[in-house]
Amino acid sequence: MQNLREALEQVFLTQRHSLDAVNATLRQQPVALPNGALAVPVPPHDIPLPAQQHAAECQARRQALHQQVWTLHHEGWTARASAQHLGLDRRTVQQDLRSATFVGRLRRSDLGTSVLTP
Repeated sequence: MQNLREALEQVFLTQRHSLDAVNATLRQQPVALPNGALAVPVPPHDIPLPAQQHAAECQARRQALHQQVWTLHHEGWTARASAQHLGLDRRTVQQDLRSATFVGRLRRSDLGTSVLTP
């Protein structure tokens, strides 16, 4: 129970701003639309800034590695030698060599959708 209390306390402290936004939204009253429907305010579903920054940094680092793989390839390095030099797996280097342009990571098509979303 002590561990649960500490974990919940940490979550509530670190997510205080999000919880305050949800509470403020819940206190707002629905607005009647001209067609008779009710509009219920929903808090914005944004990725926190630190997470966006971290994702951008990872993407930039991965793009730089892709460029280095191609630079070494043009210099005549083998995939195995490039992998050892850059500290990557050989299959990662081979995958990078399949496309001259950096594609980046593909996102899940169902990201953010759930039966709980409504």
